[in-house]
Formats: sequence, structure tokens, C-alpha cells
Amino acid sequence: MLSRELRTLIYDANSSLVDTGRFPDSWFEQYQSTLGKIANIYDGASWPKDVFAALHYVSTHMCLRYNARKESVAARIAETESTLGRIHLETDVFFWTAVTRVPHWNTESLLGADEAALISLCFGGLSPVQPVTEETSFVEWKNLYQECLGKIQEKVRRDDHWTKWLCIAFHFAAFYVDLYQQQNIALNHDRECVTTDSVVPSVVSRLSDCIENQRVLRLIEVWLESANICRNSTGVPQLGEPRPRTRQFISVRTATELLIQSSIEAAHV
Repeated sequence: MLSRELRTLIYDANSSLVDTGRFPDSWFEQYQSTLGKIANIYDGASWPKDVFAALHYVSTHMCLRYNARKESVAARIAETESTLGRIHLETDVFFWTAVTRVPHWNTESLLGADEAALISLCFGGLSPVQPVTEETSFVEWKNLYQECLGKIQEKVRRDDHWTKWLCIAFHFAAFYVDLYQQQNIALNHDRECVTTDSVVPSVVSRLSDCIENQRVLRLIEVWLESANICRNSTGVPQLGEPRPRTRQFISVRTATELLIQSSIEAAHV
């Protein structure tokens, strides 16, 4: 099973990163091969939720293992950081490319109303990725998002497969939105492009047929362009100054990650 293959790869990488700060030999090539198998086998509108959860982990959490090792020995390993950048880009390009090949999220036969509402909160006109986003707006958006999570939680825990649009919405809300809420980021084309990988403009161009919100598209582009930047302690690239806060930081990551994890655990009970 591909989920078992992914779990083995993750276990091997985590162990090696903690022990040596490096990936096992040929790990990235094996991971690329597994991604290719997933793309070929699951070419429909959904992924097995444990496959998505594993890929989500690789994209967003594996770097934290390396960060812990780096801090404990006070030394960076350029080769590992380069590989992490390739992993980040490869995985997220895989995610975004996949959703451009399935029906739009507002297709009634694909999603229920509550799932479509959550996805729309991420990528539609109500997305918190706005030119000026006040803290009160973040609070309102968080409440709407968590209300949608509450409505769909029993279904996603019960289902073995999740639609690709729902998967990428979870991924986007937990980390991309977190980045935007944490830091003042100029979503314009004047900022320096960190990666010159030609695949990024191509992916964003295809996404423009699915996502009309231009600021959401630009945030996706900035995230992909920043794949080679080391992630901070929260798992996001450091791209801008912290947003000024007058109250406790607001994030939907915890609720999203708990739902993903509890759904996987429920499937193995």
C-alpha cells in the first residue's frame, strides 16, 4: 500500500534527521517515485485521507525535525536544507497540480454544501487574504471556518477518501493562511523570487482557471517561490516583519491539524 510506503519513508527520514541531521541516501528519489505512483493511481477527484495526511506532514512538519536537530547542535547542513527545499516545492506543486485536474469545488456532485463553504472560505471572496485585514476580520473568518469544520467533522472522520479540494483547503488554511496572518507580506510582483523553478508560474497559471481571488493566487505563488527558505519554529518561511498584535494570535491550524489527526486515528481503530 502506498500509505504504508509513505509511512516508512517518513519514519526513516525522521529518524535520520534527528540522529544525523541528514536524509537517508536516495531518500528524495524514493519520495519522488512514490509521488509519481500516487499521481498515477489516484487520478480522480479524491485521495485516501491517510495518503494526504502523510504528504501534508512531509510538506509542513518534517522540516521541524531538522530544525530541532540544528538547534541542538548549533550547526546547519546545507545539503539537508537544499533537500528540504526540493521536498517542499515538489509536494506542494503536486498538491496544486492535482486540483487543477479535477472538477471545481462548487460542483454539486463533488462536494456537500458545508465542505464547499469551507473551501470557499479559503479560496473565494471571503478569504482572509485581503489588502487590509484587521484583527476583527481574522476573528470573524476563524469563527466561520471553525463552524464549517464542526459541520463536516463527522463526515471526514467517517470517509476513507477526501476530495482533493478539501485536502488542499486544509493544507492552505493551516499553513498558508498562518503565514499571512503572522507576517506582513507584500503580495506584489516586486518582491525577489527565491526559487527560479520554471514550474511555479505554470502551476499558478493553471490555478487561475480554478481560483479567481488574485491575492490568494499570489500567496500560493509566494509560498512556492519560497520553498528554499528555511522554515521558522512554526513551520512557515520567514518572509516579512511580524504583524502587530493587540490580542492573542489567531490561527485555525490547531483545529485543522486535530481534525486531520483524529480522522486518521479513527480509521485505524
